[in-house]
Amino acid sequence: YHWGDFGSLRIQDPLQGAQMGYGQFKKALGANLAGITVDLRQGQTDNARRQFEGFRARFAALGESCRGCHEKESRYFVDREMQETVEELGKVFQGPAVAADAAGLVQKIGRESCSKCHRVHVPAALAGSRR
Repeated sequence: YHWGDFGSLRIQDPLQGAQMGYGQFKKALGANLAGITVDLRQGQTDNARRQFEGFRARFAALGESCRGCHEKESRYFVDREMQETVEELGKVFQGPAVAADAAGLVQKIGRESCSKCHRVHVPAALAGSRR
């Protein structure tokens, strides 16, 4: 095992303005992303927009956190394409058909960023915590 200790990672949360553990930060990020979908299903567009703003800020902070372990700029999970997808989701909130247009983008972020990152990093984090 040659990766660092995920349990020791700390990220500055842009919403709370405080350092928090990596696991706690990822849960907050996931709650924002899920909150977008839940709020839109309930017709609460303003709440969904606030969830999106929180997600966007935390997603940017997540991208910065990758530099703590990776020597090169991360090309996956938080790359330019994913950043553009997040910005595209932000533009959806300015249009009339928010719920219909947002669903596909939220799914893309979950499938292309969250899920793939978890497949690489979660097993390593679990292995590292058992050494």
